[in-house]
Amino acid sequence: PRSVSRARSAVSSFLRFLVLEGRILSDPLADQPAPKIPSTLPHILSVEFVLLLLSLPDDDTPLGCRDGALLELLYATGMRVSEAVHLPLSHWHPDDGIVRVVGKGDKERIVPVGHVSVERIERWIHRARPLLSPISDTVLLNHRGSTLSRVAAWMILDKRSREAGIQVDDATG
Repeated sequence: PRSVSRARSAVSSFLRFLVLEGRILSDPLADQPAPKIPSTLPHILSVEFVLLLLSLPDDDTPLGCRDGALLELLYATGMRVSEAVHLPLSHWHPDDGIVRVVGKGDKERIVPVGHVSVERIERWIHRARPLLSPISDTVLLNHRGSTLSRVAAWMILDKRSREAGIQVDDATG
């Protein structure tokens, strides 16, 4: 159904273009309804997989500690990856157990964070993060001390998911 819908959309756009260019008189698909695509719920991880995933990074190394903080931040807050990698230190409020998240459209929300997550993220911020000689004010850093990129964060998630044996839907089959 998705492939049919995508193909129909392409043909419909082309037909509208032809009408605008005066190549055809009318769009034969204009009065035809688009096929309905059934919505699907996202797959969720079992508690066992979540616990395994969160336990994988080695907090004794700076990058392992960073990976653990990334996973914990995403799990504890429900942030999008792009929100997590752009999170400034000034938006992290561990004493209050909250994080201020600026999302799509510059919409701001305050998200509570549990004490276990706060402890792990604080371990990263105060023990491991300084070892990377930070040149960025974001919570998460790459190995050079700059802001972690969205792509790098996805690569970390992919790597850790594979280590946990979680089936990754990366469109490669």
